[in-house]
Amino acid sequence: MTISGQYENLIRALAVRNIPDSEKIYLNTYFNRELASYDPSYIAPKSQAIVLRLAEFDPAYPDCIWTIDGVARPSQSCADEVPISVPVDQAQFRAHANVSVQAVGGASYEATIDSHDSLVLVLGDSYAAGEGNPDLPANLSGVNAHLKRYASPTDWWHPFPVGSMNNDVLKPQNSADWWSNECHRSLFSPQVLAAMRMAAADPHRSVTLVSFACSGAAVLDGFLTPQKSPPGKPRLDALHQRGLAQESSQLAQAVSTLCLSPTAGSLPYTPADFPTWHRIYSTSQGRADLPSTTCGKWIRKPDVILITLGGNDVGFAGMGAWALLPVSGPWDEVLAQFARTFLFGNGLGFVCPSVPFTYTDASGAKLQDTRCKPGGPGGDVDARHLIEFELPALLKLAAQGLSASGLSEQATVIQVAYPSAFNDAARKPCGTLTPGSAFGKPEDLEEEWRSLDVLIAHVVRPKIESMKTEALRSEVIPALNNQIAASAAAAHWLVAKAPTEYEQHGFCAGSSDLKSEFGFPQVKLGWFWAAKAWDGSYPEPRLWDPYSAGRARWLRNANDSVLTQMVSDKDGVVLPESLSGMFHPTARGDAAIADRIYAALSSVAPASSPTLDNSPQSGPVSVAAAASAKSSP
Repeated sequence: MTISGQYENLIRALAVRNIPDSEKIYLNTYFNRELASYDPSYIAPKSQAIVLRLAEFDPAYPDCIWTIDGVARPSQSCADEVPISVPVDQAQFRAHANVSVQAVGGASYEATIDSHDSLVLVLGDSYAAGEGNPDLPANLSGVNAHLKRYASPTDWWHPFPVGSMNNDVLKPQNSADWWSNECHRSLFSPQVLAAMRMAAADPHRSVTLVSFACSGAAVLDGFLTPQKSPPGKPRLDALHQRGLAQESSQLAQAVSTLCLSPTAGSLPYTPADFPTWHRIYSTSQGRADLPSTTCGKWIRKPDVILITLGGNDVGFAGMGAWALLPVSGPWDEVLAQFARTFLFGNGLGFVCPSVPFTYTDASGAKLQDTRCKPGGPGGDVDARHLIEFELPALLKLAAQGLSASGLSEQATVIQVAYPSAFNDAARKPCGTLTPGSAFGKPEDLEEEWRSLDVLIAHVVRPKIESMKTEALRSEVIPALNNQIAASAAAAHWLVAKAPTEYEQHGFCAGSSDLKSEFGFPQVKLGWFWAAKAWDGSYPEPRLWDPYSAGRARWLRNANDSVLTQMVSDKDGVVLPESLSGMFHPTARGDAAIADRIYAALSSVAPASSPTLDNSPQSGPVSVAAAASAKSSP
């Protein structure tokens, strides 16, 4: 069974808002959001919960006496389960006990408990954090659009506090919520789902999962160094939560959590190997050397390390800005600055696929994108250069940092490839116009981005253009994944390949009902320009189902992101953070990636079984670790 089938109930459970915090799954992950740390008793459990049961017994002898490591328990019904707590060996994190059961007046059985707790560590960027799928989606029934004056998304969403009309649009308590609000770290992450499946697959093994993945992270901005601008940074103070990603690298956080005596050091670093990223790193960090953290005495080490890394290193957000914004015109520099401000915070900026970039216009003429030339907004760096020349050195540096930390000494390391995002349901590049289909006329191409209208102040209307998406899907993503595969092989890591199903589930796959599928809520105008009601030709916000399993597209567009993870500040003004889910998988898309991670994991780490000392009468004894108590991160 796939992840999506197994975790449908999880998806529904996480989306419930009106339950006490104490019962919310994502707030019971052993991660203290105020301190940004994991409970030490979770990291190194002293005992393991085990459930014993007698699968079959003779009704003529209904009472049983269980003996655990030589200590007999009072007689009880043979039909009852027996919960016990078994000490965990702190060297190997295994729970071991000898068990026997005697049916009073009848047969006896024996078994040996040998339950292993596996530690799974998750590191990397937004595709490892679960960006696009908050544990608790925004409560859009709380959107306040009363008496707003414009019939556009500005009626209820505006990221700039320009006057009282923008206040109280969404009360802070109605904002989306994450396991880590700083990093948009979610239980919908493919790595988390794969770890859950790992725990569920074997009743005799538990899984302890810790994640430091953070949306927006890159090798030199989060993985090996503190992260300059995690997506949730602007509102952490209002939530009274600590921002650990801004203080420590992911590797340093992992070592500090799993080590009794962390030691600071440095990593060999050659700036000439990555001139673009060295400029960003030395500017944002104010230093030229590369810090490293090692361990003198470990609490425990990971058994599995799951990493997604590389997308931000080649400017994926900057390429998204390139794909969304017009090819040329008087607003080039303004739009490029908009992209730098709202779509990413790592300092890489606007990124073209290549410099120069040539395209064919509607008349068939060959033209050059004026932004993709030396001196243009995206002319300083391009994805081709980053992928071919800087990414190999960056991924090698990441592997060296992980090795130097000692975290990977006994672990299976799996790096996860990126899915192809830029397709429609017919496997054609997004933006392909086909009369009679979902995208049959030019104005249809704007529906994906209606929520972006407010950010660029109606200067232009973003739209999908197939010549851009074709460049990204045929040139950028394959080259990125090829470098990931080569770097992983050199580091002796495994690779979880991207699901091929994405080729027909890209971010513009959908039905012909574009307003229902892609439209952004709008309001009708009443007298004196006062909003009277939602425009019935568009869906109301409260009707949006962020975790629908039936939606054709597996990636979030701009509208999806805002409708799913809208967040506001203390005054109820909606923040640009609401847009960061663009180009990221839906919950269904994350589940498909989780299946590939689990397949890679299963190829080297098959499910274990308990060791049974079976006498001729020992068959009916069933031993199960209470995996659910340790499966949550």
